[in-house]
Amino acid sequence: MDWLLCTLDKWQPLAIAISALAAFTLAVVAVYQDRLRILFFSPKLDLTQGPFYPDALHVPLYDGENNIVAEACYLQIRIKNERATAEKVEVFIEKIEREVNGVFRAVEGFYPLNLKWRHYNTVFLDRLSPKTSRDCSLGRIVDPQKKKIAGDDYPSLNLPPDRSPFRLELATIPSTRSDLLQPGKYRLFLQMVASNSRRPKRRIIELEFTGEWLPDVKDMVVAKPL
Repeated sequence: MDWLLCTLDKWQPLAIAISALAAFTLAVVAVYQDRLRILFFSPKLDLTQGPFYPDALHVPLYDGENNIVAEACYLQIRIKNERATAEKVEVFIEKIEREVNGVFRAVEGFYPLNLKWRHYNTVFLDRLSPKTSRDCSLGRIVDPQKKKIAGDDYPSLNLPPDRSPFRLELATIPSTRSDLLQPGKYRLFLQMVASNSRRPKRRIIELEFTGEWLPDVKDMVVAKPL
């Protein structure tokens, strides 16, 4: 009995320390549970493997009286989630660079804005479950002969009749029409973020197009992650 009491006395400080540590840990979890949940159980957003090509289907564009006025070719990018359910997901273009004489330079006047989710036509996707993906609309090209009717022309672009700009599918149309890109090669700097993610996921997409309306949509425009 004396041996047992001696052993208990010997281990009592350790038991007290373990109990105190457990109580402290529970207190920390109770106070910072939301932050800890985000730290260890946050979604993991990214782009799927590219390159991305336009939809094979030409989409009709309508006027206010439901008359078809032009056809457009849309380019989508796919956003995937590898981990916990992502909530209120958005994709944001923070800046654009254009290649000029072999050097990429920032496009002046571009106003950073969100892209729209395909089919939903909103800037926020309510939920993206783990191990799933959704398409986000990057932009479109219209038949050059109908670009003015479709609203995809701007005097400062000064494009020839057989060329169309690439119109980004932004949350709103900027007054400067920085959503219209002239034919060329670009780098789009994206941010993908959810309301319950730790931080934005940044990726760069290289976009290249000639502005021509071609029989094979894959020859019209291509986007690939870098």
